[in-house]
Amino acid sequence: MSAPRQQGISAQQILNVVMVAIAIFLLAVLAQRIATSIVLWRQTQVLQAEVDAQRTETGRLEKRKRYVQTDEYVEAVARRDMKMAKPGEVAVIATLAPAPQPTGAASRDWWEQVVGH
Repeated sequence: MSAPRQQGISAQQILNVVMVAIAIFLLAVLAQRIATSIVLWRQTQVLQAEVDAQRTETGRLEKRKRYVQTDEYVEAVARRDMKMAKPGEVAVIATLAPAPQPTGAASRDWWEQVVGH
């Protein structure tokens, strides 16, 4: 007869199972960190785009601020909005001519054409 076999798990098998479990755990942690990094990278890109847009808007507003502090702007607003003129100039305010009112006969003729009387 042959020698009896030892029934049980060897130390090498236990070590292998522990190593596989640790490897799976580390892969799960790594995958979670990669997913978190991707989400954070996307958020960073969105926020960077917002910052760039705000910088552009700030530049536009700074340019507008410099313009409204000029004499050219003040004069344009005074002429356009306040209808002002420089000394010696004549300010002209144009108005539209009133539209002619239809006569009673013309409106009656129209009504008769529509109604048929």
